Amino acid sequence: MTVAVCIASGPSLTKEDVDYCRDKAKVYVVNNGYQIAPWADVLYACDGRWWDAYHEDVKKTFKGELWSIDTAAICKYNLNSLGVVNNEAWSKSPDAIVTGGNSGFQVMNFAYIQGAKKIILLGYDMKPRADGILHWHGNHIPDLTHTCTSEYPQWVKKFKAAAPLIDIPVINCTRDTALDCFPKLQLRDVL
Repeated sequence: MTVAVCIASGPSLTKEDVDYCRDKAKVYVVNNGYQIAPWADVLYACDGRWWDAYHEDVKKTFKGELWSIDTAAICKYNLNSLGVVNNEAWSKSPDAIVTGGNSGFQVMNFAYIQGAKKIILLGYDMKPRADGILHWHGNHIPDLTHTCTSEYPQWVKKFKAAAPLIDIPVINCTRDTALDCFPKLQLRDVL
């Protein structure tokens, strides 16, 4: 069985959980996830501004596949390219994903179209910590700073719309999550 672990950037993500996944599944990281899992199989980032800010560091530290939907970044940094299917809740196309409004959704759809038979989610908090921290790595650099908090409810709705269309198990092992449309289990019980 091909198991994919999709690692987003929620503040409850721990290095302990990330390291536990090493060599147990195909690991997909989003954005700054390459810093906590430089050994991951896939780095996905949809935002060209993110690639502009981090591409040089990624080249030095990350050896896995690099993917995006941003056509300018794909050309500029020689990234692997994904297409986008609009006006759908979930894509089963072999070469296109639904955006869902966020990279975490996109990488989950990407793992699916790459043939995952089970998907495990980590770092899918979909809410800030009580102290306002939005990501495990702290705030983004100034050029990328924006507040996700107003977008979280819309993102959760996108996941809820997609959930009944996904014909493989998706298990949310995020330590502290507002995403309740997938079974919530402990990472060590499912991987």
